[in-house]
Amino acid sequence: MRKLTNSLRIGVIYIFLLFCGCISESPNDNSNFGVVSENNQLSKSNPNFISSNSSLEYFLTTHECFRAKITKVMDGDTVYAVALNGSKYKVRLLGVDTPETYKENRPDEYILLDGIPITDLNWLKEWGYKAKDFAKTNLENKMVIVVFDNIAPKKGYYGRYLTYIFINNIGNLEDFNKKLLLNGYARVYVSKFEKLEEYRQAEYFAKSHYIGLWSWKKEDSNKNALYNSNVNLTIVYIHANAEGNDNYNLNDEYITIKNIGNSPN
Repeated sequence: MRKLTNSLRIGVIYIFLLFCGCISESPNDNSNFGVVSENNQLSKSNPNFISSNSSLEYFLTTHECFRAKITKVMDGDTVYAVALNGSKYKVRLLGVDTPETYKENRPDEYILLDGIPITDLNWLKEWGYKAKDFAKTNLENKMVIVVFDNIAPKKGYYGRYLTYIFINNIGNLEDFNKKLLLNGYARVYVSKFEKLEEYRQAEYFAKSHYIGLWSWKKEDSNKNALYNSNVNLTIVYIHANAEGNDNYNLNDEYITIKNIGNSPN
């Protein structure tokens, strides 16, 4: 019965796409669309942060979109798609940014909740590759729905199409851009788009639960704790009063620190 229900749901979604206005496979860059609010703000306590299927279905009815096959994943946030009519698109996932794999990352872009930047560039590159693998598993050689935002530009600075990608997970629509955030593979790329606040909440959830790349500080703190357990510094002497006039004998005010631990460093 469950298999039948899922099959029916997939069929309903397919028919739904045919009639919902999600039919443009050659987007007109000069099209002007009205602004539609999704009104789907989720609580930070919700561990799933995945919009209901009906909410995403409604989102499709109010946005230009088309079905396509993802033919290649360049990295976690950039893919190549081919529409049903054969049109080819280089797509940059809107609103998200995964760590770089082809060039150096910038540590000032990935900031933990306490304001500390992730300065370990090897860590960031590692998670860039993990984000790419995650995208390949979920997208490559699969049919998806490419969706344009109503207020963001259709193309970015480098000529790539800026879109959401919806995937069909056993008959349920999922926002893949948001899925990257929830699983700690990406940060929010702040710009003007409809799902900005929703994506910020998803990023907050991943950060606050140390998911994915955001586990850096937690792991680093554990390493430091292990390292420092062999180092035990103590102040053994304080020379607070310099001989004579303090203003002329500054070097005679000092403290003596001794390492009484097992490590010399």
